[in-house]
Amino acid sequence: MRCLMSVASLLVVWSTAGHARAESDWMIQYVDSPRWFADLTSRSLAVASDGCARIAYGGDHLYYAWEDEEGWHYETADPSPAVGRYAAVALDGEDRPHIAYHDELRGALKHAWYDGVWHVETVDDEGRAGWWCCIALDGAGSPHISYQADYTLRYARLEGSGWVIETVADSGSVGSYTGIAVDASGYPHISHYGNGSLHYVWRDGSGWHAEVVESGGWVGLYTSLALDSSGRPHISYGGGESWDLKYAWRGSDGWHIEVVDEEGGRGCSLVVDGEDNPRVGYVWGNRARYAWKSAGGWVSEIVNWMSPDWMTASLALGAGERPHLIYSHRLYSSGTYFSSIERARLGSSGWEIDAVDVRRRVGVSAAIALDDGGSPRIAYGSSDSLRYARYEEEGWHTCSVAYGSSAYGDVRLKISLALDEAGLPHITHWGDDRLRYVWKNAAGWQEEAVGDPGRGWYTSLKLDGQGEPCVSFYDYSKQDLQYARREGGTWIIQTVDSLGYVGGYTSLELDEGERPHIAYYDYTNERLKYAWGSGGEWRIEVVDDEGDVGSHCALALNGRGEACISYYDRARGDLKYAWRSGGGWRVARVDTLGDVGMHSSVAVDGDCGVHIAYHDASCLDLKYAYLEGGVGVEEGVQSVEVLRIDLVGRMPAVGEARMVVRAPREDAVTVAAYDLVGRRVRGVAEGRVGGSGLHPLKWDCRDDGGARVAGGVYVCTARAGSASSSVRLVVMR
Repeated sequence: MRCLMSVASLLVVWSTAGHARAESDWMIQYVDSPRWFADLTSRSLAVASDGCARIAYGGDHLYYAWEDEEGWHYETADPSPAVGRYAAVALDGEDRPHIAYHDELRGALKHAWYDGVWHVETVDDEGRAGWWCCIALDGAGSPHISYQADYTLRYARLEGSGWVIETVADSGSVGSYTGIAVDASGYPHISHYGNGSLHYVWRDGSGWHAEVVESGGWVGLYTSLALDSSGRPHISYGGGESWDLKYAWRGSDGWHIEVVDEEGGRGCSLVVDGEDNPRVGYVWGNRARYAWKSAGGWVSEIVNWMSPDWMTASLALGAGERPHLIYSHRLYSSGTYFSSIERARLGSSGWEIDAVDVRRRVGVSAAIALDDGGSPRIAYGSSDSLRYARYEEEGWHTCSVAYGSSAYGDVRLKISLALDEAGLPHITHWGDDRLRYVWKNAAGWQEEAVGDPGRGWYTSLKLDGQGEPCVSFYDYSKQDLQYARREGGTWIIQTVDSLGYVGGYTSLELDEGERPHIAYYDYTNERLKYAWGSGGEWRIEVVDDEGDVGSHCALALNGRGEACISYYDRARGDLKYAWRSGGGWRVARVDTLGDVGMHSSVAVDGDCGVHIAYHDASCLDLKYAYLEGGVGVEEGVQSVEVLRIDLVGRMPAVGEARMVVRAPREDAVTVAAYDLVGRRVRGVAEGRVGGSGLHPLKWDCRDDGGARVAGGVYVCTARAGSASSSVRLVVMR
């Protein structure tokens, strides 16, 4: 299970074992896993000798993007989980990249480089190392890295086959927003923010030296450092009471400070051109901006209007010293916000903008179907489109099917999938304020509207014997359950249930006689209901009314024509399963680990095996559960033999951390959080976790006094009698 920063992935999970499930039986695949990224730096961008850009970035993994005449190409430089934040890149004399970046899980500084293949090494894992890192190469191509570790400024350089690490400054809280450059003699120069001031440190033959460039009022944020041809330092930075964007340079008579943009500036990136003139790329408000110094002073212009996601820009000069600028852009499409990295390049006619990469959310409102060979097909929503995935021998293939003004992540706009006899997909979804029907034929993907505007939430699709679509859905204007079928190109729509607010989360099946069966949620009574039609008449019954149950339901019929329904227990956060047997209903719990069971979809194969796709809200993943032979699972959770604590939420934790304790006996269990030196931080559960089975818990990332804990690595330990179990987690502020 992927429980790290990204998230935003589509997963399938299945088991090859029988009904008694052990964790080792489950296998996991990523179907659609977009790159997840955050926190660019002032040196995330470099331009190669051919004038093309190179970009390092990451968050879930470390990525490297490079362009040529064909467009952008992407490589995963480090596939480890939760790495790539604060990525900074430098190119050697042969345009080979060296990247410094942070490992969130280990709290470490890492270095990746490429010489035909990618190499990865840990530079420093002592304490919480690797924040605000920056990299520069000396004349021999050896890397030098500045970074923060436990609120100190550290410096690392590669000598031979090993790294030499020094603590340069450790008074108070220092080492944020570091910038580094290496002079002609191979000595490092570093800018950094600390204790409300802008600092500059450098090394020469006599050792380290330090100066405060400007102090007071939180001045010195977002520092970016460059050296001119004489080795003199130039620094851009922001902060202070007025948030002016400033520029400082050091002459023989000391530091000179100028205001670049009095409107303000954050996330700045400074370069010095061939004539030793400074240029700065930065973000302020909803604009990416570019400034340069002319004979008359500083000139600034708007590069692009945007909605910044992180207040960071990165500037580099290309052929003819034309600037390239990258920045993050928060996009809005289909009712959902998502982030992109954009590159602006100054051409002969102005700024040229292109998207480097887009961070999408995928996997919500998903539907699954199996072809005649038992291979899964999945329709699902992303941040900006309706998407379709199919599994072949060589792996998963994905594509976008439809775009439009639809919130594909909204469960009310549930996507439904059916396959025809040729194995071609048919999909219903909500788009442009109405129900829409999408299908693929020899000519490609087709689409049409169903009925009037204002209809079509919680849609469910099946095909009849002639390949015509039949759809159940919720008419949100009337709060009724509706059923529609297509005959000769015309849609015929009828009301099935109008008793209260009914018809949410509909799921439709057709039996061998092509009679419709529908599972759906009763909002008024918070229960699961089931309807089936014959001869134009509808019969309705209640399946489960224990608590708030029945939302996110999905229906399938087994080979005996019996109904099988997966659905969500909102009160307990569980995935449940009900099946009809002998004229009555039986109910079981399938998955109770974390908050699971929303957005479920169910299918039954020829051997009465049950397949369920569903959403794990704890990790924002899509899971796939399979039960051979269609025999009902035992209600409740399986017993466990040892005490165990596991994380079930995203890592790093922001605001709260979710975990689950597996208790083997009736013993009371105590859970507490500790720092890495063993000091107790917070009691998460003081002896109140009792009884065998799985127990979900939350830690609000506060200490026993109620104050928010500092970011870093913590240990949560569960104890019951003489038994104990621990798990590490990362907290971000």
